[in-house]
Amino acid sequence: MTEEPELTKLEVRKYVLLQRASLTAAERRRKSSAIAKRLFTLPEYLQAGSVLFFIGFDTEVITLPMLDQALRQGKTVIAPKVKKGHPGEMELRGLSDLTAQLSKGALGILEPDETCSLVPLEEIDLIIVPAVAWDETGHRVGYGGGFYDRLLARAADKLCIGIGFDCQVLPQVPRDAHDLGVDMLITESRLLKFK
Repeated sequence: MTEEPELTKLEVRKYVLLQRASLTAAERRRKSSAIAKRLFTLPEYLQAGSVLFFIGFDTEVITLPMLDQALRQGKTVIAPKVKKGHPGEMELRGLSDLTAQLSKGALGILEPDETCSLVPLEEIDLIIVPAVAWDETGHRVGYGGGFYDRLLARAADKLCIGIGFDCQVLPQVPRDAHDLGVDMLITESRLLKFK
């Protein structure tokens, strides 16, 4: 009996993005809301004073309502901004007004504007991590830019929680030696803890 050939990261991205694109807008809203409910009841989230969220785009988990709720809960909310002139690197900036302080950035994704203050990684308690695909051990396949690989490498002492839809979770994803996983993964139907 021969083993199934392992998919490449490119093949995983193509497959999972097609799965995610097949969700309707209403399904994405419903599933995103279920993910938010799981996140907001986690003791680790409740104890965090400052949270770095990604801002979902295209068919990703819808996170803006999560940022809004976290602000209303009195948390310090931080979002990434692509660093000008530094490919693959992000600045971390604090947000206080989602309407006034967000605009489309270099990659067409909403990000904090220049008026938002820089927040050192040391001051962040919890990091919410995106991916194209996840596996059941907490490893991820991103879009290929390396933004979160670099961030996770610097955030070894931080609690990192991945969020994604069930259709983004595979039994296993290809990974390289430098690829780091997260501590937990939340989907609309389950919470997986790895550490």
